[in-house]
Amino acid sequence: MVGVGEMIKMKDLAAMMHDADNKVSQGGEVGKEVGRWLLKLKSVAYDLEDLLDDLDTKNNEAKVRLLAYTPTL
Repeated sequence: MVGVGEMIKMKDLAAMMHDADNKVSQGGEVGKEVGRWLLKLKSVAYDLEDLLDDLDTKNNEAKVRLLAYTPTL
């Protein structure tokens, strides 16, 4: 469940991204700089997504090993 604080942060982020898109579409030097910033942000977001996927995979593997573990007496 997403809390109110997280919803506000997401709305702020969405507004900031909308403003950035507008600056890019206006062109000019500022638009180019914002465009480069957005590309870097996108790259970081993909890297973060990959990292989270890796962590999720390792977590699932650990759960499987734990469930498969059969102690011998």
